[in-house]
Amino acid sequence: MRPLLARLLASSLLALAAATAHAEPVTLGYSSTSTARHEFFVDDPVVTAEVQIRGSSGSWSLQRGVSKRVTLADVFLSTGPAVAACCQAEVHDFVFGLKVAGITQQMTAAVRMTEIANDQYQFDMLDRPEVFFDLVSLGVLSVDVWSFAFQLRANNPFYNASYVFAGVRLSERVQAVPLPATLALASLGLVMLNLQRTRRRA
Repeated sequence: MRPLLARLLASSLLALAAATAHAEPVTLGYSSTSTARHEFFVDDPVVTAEVQIRGSSGSWSLQRGVSKRVTLADVFLSTGPAVAACCQAEVHDFVFGLKVAGITQQMTAAVRMTEIANDQYQFDMLDRPEVFFDLVSLGVLSVDVWSFAFQLRANNPFYNASYVFAGVRLSERVQAVPLPATLALASLGLVMLNLQRTRRRA
């Protein structure tokens, strides 16, 4: 019975070590590309606004199973004159590449610009579906571009007005076998049962 107990203890310790390793933070490098500079309200001779998504790069420290707010890119924009007879609105998609841990996916930021009253323009980043990165042994990364909005004055020059924010979450890949922690608990339970039986016999 002792060799069996030794094997069970060894497998339990290995499983617990694997589970502990997966609990450590994971650092992922990322980089995004820039889009073209796009003009809104082209058909209007007065109202105008321009938007561009500019790429950035860096790294994220992620805990598996925990969502985190990150920055994907910079938002540059400008606004034109204020118009008494408001309001106009247009929506355009800005497609850029996002590379994470060597894997590239296309991301889409949907932007709505609205010329509103009080000499202002409204900027809205709209909801888009999540994008998933299969990082193989590291797990699956979900990236969800966050919606947000702000207002800015008319006649603003082109500048870095905000950022493309996203919620990212690194999850374990779906496995057909029990998780390491489950194996460890099951093995420890068997060890305890065998120890109790041995004591009773003694």
